[in-house]
Amino acid sequence: MLEEWEHGRNGNPSIAKAEEKWSTKWRKGQQQQKAFSRRTILYNLIREYAKKKRISHEEAAVLIEEQRLVQKYTLRKLTDKWKSFQHQYLH
Repeated sequence: MLEEWEHGRNGNPSIAKAEEKWSTKWRKGQQQQKAFSRRTILYNLIREYAKKKRISHEEAAVLIEEQRLVQKYTLRKLTDKWKSFQHQYLH
């Protein structure tokens, strides 16, 4: 997820660059809108945690993923409950 957001995958531009260049025009359909919203939540969680701990985004993503697996959260559950997850498990 982090790789796709910051660098792109399979020769495609990163999500951040697509958003910067085309705003919402690149997201077609309700399914892509929802996926983008969930990814945004996860990316912001990674960025905030990295800033708080003064670590790289990659390190923050690994630590969040480890805690997500320990707590048995799916990615969807994590995006739905990110505030409580952040408060309870990311100190």
